[in-house]
Amino acid sequence: MNWKVFYADGSSFGSDQGSPAMAPNIGVIAIAQADINVGCLVHQGNDWYCFDEKLYDGWGGVDSFGLQDYLSHAYENRGGPLVIKSGRLIGTNDWRNLLTKIRKDPQLPTKTARYIHERRID
Repeated sequence: MNWKVFYADGSSFGSDQGSPAMAPNIGVIAIAQADINVGCLVHQGNDWYCFDEKLYDGWGGVDSFGLQDYLSHAYENRGGPLVIKSGRLIGTNDWRNLLTKIRKDPQLPTKTARYIHERRID
């Protein structure tokens, strides 16, 4: 599995179920994706999540200004559909439990390192 989107209602949608555009749009808590440098990169805590192979090498988490940048970049450089998902907040305990679930998900690559901008999830 290349990536998996996790939602506030406990559901998930992975690359084995369809394209990024087919994933539900609302209630995203985190998106985990395969990453050559760290094994599994987890985007979380963002207002918006956008998919673009050129700009983000897959998924990227952004705030409102980042969304404007994505839209501008996409308008200038993309021929296909825009893929934008809306982030959601949940309680701290639910958030920690979800990130633990992501780390232990057997469908995702093992996390082998951490980028400097990533929050620890353990």
